[in-house]
Amino acid sequence: MRLEAQAKAGFDPTPPAVVDIIKTWFGEKTKGPRRLLDPCCGTGEPASQIARAAGCDAYGIEINTERAQAAKPILTKIVAGDLFSVRARPGAFSILYLNPPYDFDAEDGRTELSFLKHTLPYLSPRGLLLFIVPQKRITLRITRVLAAYFEDLKVRKFPAGEFQAYGQIIITGLKKARAEINGEVLASLSQISTM
Repeated sequence: MRLEAQAKAGFDPTPPAVVDIIKTWFGEKTKGPRRLLDPCCGTGEPASQIARAAGCDAYGIEINTERAQAAKPILTKIVAGDLFSVRARPGAFSILYLNPPYDFDAEDGRTELSFLKHTLPYLSPRGLLLFIVPQKRITLRITRVLAAYFEDLKVRKFPAGEFQAYGQIIITGLKKARAEINGEVLASLSQISTM
């Protein structure tokens, strides 16, 4: 991890302008219990605002205790700890808001892939993925997971001014009831890093 990121424990919150755009993607609220999970919630602002726009409760996990304390009053529930030591019921969440630290890990190479694979079971079938990741970090392994587990995938770049910082994109998709790789989707996703 870069020194400046280490000093912040990998904390780079989603810019408010991007959160405002994401909030516009939610139209009519669906009935029934809905929950959003943000496994790297920081101080909780993006998760809280997106959950409010989607008409659901917001749950967060944050490794930094001070940020977890700041998130406590604005989220439905917050767990202060390491995501990889926390367990949730499979399918417990209808929205997965995933903005992982941009770093490397020993198991999967990139934390973006580790966080995606670890939280995937917590998302319900037809649940919405909001995956924020640097465009150049989309690997074949990430595209294989996305093509196997999600449909109706859309890729959007951050607005020009925000895109300059890390070259971030947002990938959205609905979780399939059963994992199966779609070859066309995989081929299309393989082009993301060069779009």
